[in-house]
Parts: sequence; structure tokens; C-alpha cells
Amino acid sequence: MTDDPIVSEVRKARREILESYNGDFHLMMKDMIIKQRKSGHKVVTLKKQDQIQGVERNAYPIHR
Repeated sequence: MTDDPIVSEVRKARREILESYNGDFHLMMKDMIIKQRKSGHKVVTLKKQDQIQGVERNAYPIHR
């Protein structure tokens, strides 16, 4: 497999963001949800029957 510079850049950014939360994925997601709610943008949640066929559900579900 060849190295893709865009994929490498995205993975590097992902690692840096997670490192800024001391590697705590749940803390990062909690903060992202808070920022999302404060943004004022409309957030859409698909109902179970509205899940897009062929698209996997979130691999990292948030437990509140």
C-alpha cells in the first residue's frame, strides 16, 4: 500500500487532537458535544429506521 499524504495528515491531526486531551477519548468527545451544542448550529440525529443503508453506525458510541 502506498503512503497517501492526505491520509497521513488527517491521522497526524487526529493524534494531536487526542493528545491534547491526554489520550482520553471520552473526555474529547464530551468536549466536542459541548462545543457542538454551544455552536448554535442545528444538530440532526437520525432515528433508528432512518439509518442510511450500507453506512455503519458510530464505531465509538458516546455513553452518557
